[in-house]
Amino acid sequence: MASECFIIIKRRIIIGLSLTGCVSIFLISLFYQTVFSSDVLGNANSLKAYHSDAELSCNDCHTVENEVQNIPATDDCLECHGDMEAVAQLTADKDPNPHDSPHYGPYLDCDLCHHEHKISENYCGGCHEWVSSVP
Repeated sequence: MASECFIIIKRRIIIGLSLTGCVSIFLISLFYQTVFSSDVLGNANSLKAYHSDAELSCNDCHTVENEVQNIPATDDCLECHGDMEAVAQLTADKDPNPHDSPHYGPYLDCDLCHHEHKISENYCGGCHEWVSSVP
């Protein structure tokens, strides 16, 4: 029985892991694939509740124009959500306002924070320590 194995992570082969290390990484990977493919966190076949409740379909966001990149552009979001200044007004009571950056004003791309088919993230949290939940 071999004492080393290899594993592929993000298309790179890692060689020389102990069998225990390899099994551990495999089990962690299996866990994350299971969790992150669940409808609770979103996947390519599910919509978050607010978009599902609005009876949106894939083609409402994924248009012919953005078919190649497969990520709707901010302009696609704004067709339903209004212009960026209007979106910033909706969260004007928050401090800091997540849609009115002191660096960029209300002009950041929506997909820097908001993700439909995976967990959204706080883009500002990459540098700043304030916490904000992102739908």
